[in-house]
Amino acid sequence: MAEGQSFMFTREPYSRLWSAYIDKFLLPDFWRTDAHAEFLQYIVASYPRNLNEHWQPVYKICDPCLVAYDVIGKQGTLANDSHYILQKFGLGYLIPTSGSKSLRATNEMTMLVKYNFDLEHAIHKGCFDKEYVAMRLWKAFQYNGYIHRSIDIPFKKMKSSNIFWNMLCGHCNTNMTKI
Repeated sequence: MAEGQSFMFTREPYSRLWSAYIDKFLLPDFWRTDAHAEFLQYIVASYPRNLNEHWQPVYKICDPCLVAYDVIGKQGTLANDSHYILQKFGLGYLIPTSGSKSLRATNEMTMLVKYNFDLEHAIHKGCFDKEYVAMRLWKAFQYNGYIHRSIDIPFKKMKSSNIFWNMLCGHCNTNMTKI
């Protein structure tokens, strides 16, 4: 890099694969399969060619051995590393003074619910099953630790995507177990 300061973030490889599976295979925008074992077999069979950027090794996307990054952060310590980078680059004034992990998780869940239910307008009429989408989102939120796995999806309370959205976001605020 010729000028300026540079940084990159990386993620533990297995955590990155798990996240890719949830985002690209479990959620409706990319439905392919619901079997994690099949996903891993696909990755092994496709490696090293034909790998999507979401599950390619980081060194193939932004090689930290060839680029002299000023900072390499980790997704697992994103908040602390982000603050460090902003301070190091003289941008500490951009650091938010408030915000909690549960608020960020709720915002992420709200965005995912809205995005996935908005897909109804892009999918062929009659091919969008709201209950199935809700179940897959609920499972993704449980896998990510936003909703405890012992809490069953309350289908009886869900009559429309708006009810689901409002109920889900309210439910997650009080029942998050890992953020």
